[in-house]
Amino acid sequence: MARRGEFYKVEDGKIIGGVCAGVAEYYGMNPLTVRLLYCGAHFFGLPMVVVYALQWLVYPSKQEHERRAKDMW
Repeated sequence: MARRGEFYKVEDGKIIGGVCAGVAEYYGMNPLTVRLLYCGAHFFGLPMVVVYALQWLVYPSKQEHERRAKDMW
């Protein structure tokens, strides 16, 4: 599990960009649950497609995240 405040994209188990899988790993949830929550929020009027796209652009990959953490220590 990631330390608090450190989101990242996950390559294993990704469907589109790995954002939902990364969020699921962060919170210790099932990726399918997070995907359903994103879809459900979109249907209730939240611009989740835009949010997902921004997360995809901003979040580093898990490998990049681990490399940065390793370089810090």
